[in-house]
Amino acid sequence: MLQFDFLKNKYGKELLIDLGRIESLYGYILEDDLHIITFYEVLVITKGAGTYSLDGTPKQLKRGTVVVTLPNQVRQWKTEGEVEGFSFFFEGEFLNTHFKDELFLNRFAIFDYDRPKIGFDLKEENLEKLLWTFDEVEQEFKELEGDSSHIFRSLLYFVLSQIDRYYRKNVGQEKEEAPMEVYRFKKLLDRNIHRWQTVQDYVKAMDIGKDHLNKLAQRYFKQTPLQLIHHRMEIIAKRELRYSTKTISEIAHELNFSDVSNFNRFFKKRTGESPKSYKVKMTDLKSN
Repeated sequence: MLQFDFLKNKYGKELLIDLGRIESLYGYILEDDLHIITFYEVLVITKGAGTYSLDGTPKQLKRGTVVVTLPNQVRQWKTEGEVEGFSFFFEGEFLNTHFKDELFLNRFAIFDYDRPKIGFDLKEENLEKLLWTFDEVEQEFKELEGDSSHIFRSLLYFVLSQIDRYYRKNVGQEKEEAPMEVYRFKKLLDRNIHRWQTVQDYVKAMDIGKDHLNKLAQRYFKQTPLQLIHHRMEIIAKRELRYSTKTISEIAHELNFSDVSNFNRFFKKRTGESPKSYKVKMTDLKSN
């Protein structure tokens, strides 16, 4: 499967942000080839129809559609006619470093792998507000100066805050500032899910009590820490079974299961079917 990494030296320096019009951005894939990006992307559609899928979950496209892609998600276009819009993409460290907060992105609902939707549709007046910002960023890229990175960070922060606000309203989530431990738990999940599958792994790393983490998770996520861990493991397992050429044994090993039978039991309990039957079903879907 194709994989695309961020071109850190595109502008002659480590400027970890870029913006382009998808209809003319060099190397941008609009065909239906499955591919992965290893950075964050905010996609805003200004014209077109069809679908855009992340890990097999489709979003219908139209003017005003916004989709946020997270690192290592498998994506696929199925366009109907010409599609136009903006792609605003960046490395996470670009913002985390600037705001001196390694948990910065974890505070946004749009960057949560457990989010209820991969995208939403903007009202026209809100779309116009974002397009004005993108025009400013585009102009800044044409006239790069020594302080351009500061302007990019400010404009990106504005765009992300606006999109996160619109997204929360769309899915019925209120913006609520949570304790630091909540964001840290999510960050640790993002980084260590392949190695840590027990609540004890996380409370040890966070140096907090198990009961305290459980109360926080139920308060802010409406789930227990273990449910969140298992959901993340399910997402990865499904992605690997559906898109990779790895064997079930290899996937079980990567997710740190002691043996394949334990992985089989885990997967069937979560999905109602065995890893083998799920993989066969997904293979049949791709063939049709």
